[in-house]
Amino acid sequence: MAEALGIVGSIIQLVDTALKTRDYVEGFRNAPQEQKKLLAEMEDLRPLLGELLERITATPDMGQQHRHNHGVVLGSIDRVAGLVNAGVTNFPILAKQLPHEIKQIASIASSMRYQMIYAITGVLRTLSSVNDVANTVNSGVATIGDAISDQQERINFVKRTQIIDFLSAINFFLRQAVISRARQAGTGEWLLAHPRFQEWKSSTGRTLWCYGIPGAGKTVLASIVVDHLSAASQVDDVGVACIYLSHKEAEQQTPARLMSGLWRQLVLGRDVGSVASKLYQQHCEKGTTPSLDEAFDVLRFAVVQHSKVYIIVDAIDEYPEAQRRILLQYLAMMGSTVGVMITSRPHITADVSLPNLSALEIRATEEDIGRYVDAQIEISPRLSKHVQIRPELRKDIHSKITDTVDGMFLLAKLHAE
Repeated sequence: MAEALGIVGSIIQLVDTALKTRDYVEGFRNAPQEQKKLLAEMEDLRPLLGELLERITATPDMGQQHRHNHGVVLGSIDRVAGLVNAGVTNFPILAKQLPHEIKQIASIASSMRYQMIYAITGVLRTLSSVNDVANTVNSGVATIGDAISDQQERINFVKRTQIIDFLSAINFFLRQAVISRARQAGTGEWLLAHPRFQEWKSSTGRTLWCYGIPGAGKTVLASIVVDHLSAASQVDDVGVACIYLSHKEAEQQTPARLMSGLWRQLVLGRDVGSVASKLYQQHCEKGTTPSLDEAFDVLRFAVVQHSKVYIIVDAIDEYPEAQRRILLQYLAMMGSTVGVMITSRPHITADVSLPNLSALEIRATEEDIGRYVDAQIEISPRLSKHVQIRPELRKDIHSKITDTVDGMFLLAKLHAE
């Protein structure tokens, strides 16, 4: 492209010089000094034509026609120079032939210029087409790149899911969702506002032991705490994890699996971490399961990725004593950034090895019982009909159930149903 532009520049200069030569011819008869100028211009054309020939020869796309035109111009220049040198003695011949030769030089040079412009226009069109193709290719490459990226994300997601499911056989997210859907809206607010709970929530490295009689609503309150803390963790870099123990599932809920179940919740939406990946590679192919210490190391790795972590353990009283002692031992080693809340029946004594231990009794409040009873009245066609007819009946129902249940939410539920 640069070589073609150089040829066009040379042709333009050739045309300019030829036009100057023509001007000199106009006043040649009465101006002997013009003869010298004309000869000088003719001499200037020679090196210019030489350079033009070199450019044409060096450019494979330049056709035979351009080389022929170059030879014609060079021959005309030689004839014009000969005529000028003989002009003093043979002026009639000079006057007759000189204008014809000059006109031929200018005509051929002009023709070469237009041919070159046409050729360059074609080159530019070709370059434009090449550019369009390049843009199409770039767009295709970008699309392929996006597809590869999407495919890699899917591969990473599948791999991540495999690691999580292998290391953590217990998914407490499901249990939490079931309890949350079943509880009565508006209940449990008293616990969230209690000074002892607020102290535990605002500090780190503390243990809150919540004890209550059977049916007091400890499990529901635990789920309320989990949802409450999880809502706050969406803003701050806080992790929340829970354990729901059951004597029916004691064999499956080993301490190692419980550690892994906590880890699963703390890596939600996060990288599983190098420790978990290595542990997966170590055990998956062999078909073995991680030990308690290995599961605890994975959990600790996830814990330190948060500024603060809350762990809620429900129904520690339903866990076998030997396993309970091991679980409490590992919970006590969680570190200063972890706050632990445990619910239990009163006959289980709080483990003094737990850091910064404080206790809080759980009882179903009259407000919570009243909300639950009102909800049951509204969804019962029979009860709602009677209450509409006799509004004072609502108060009687509240009073009788509240006096009877004595802090047992489960008993209030049975009475209402």
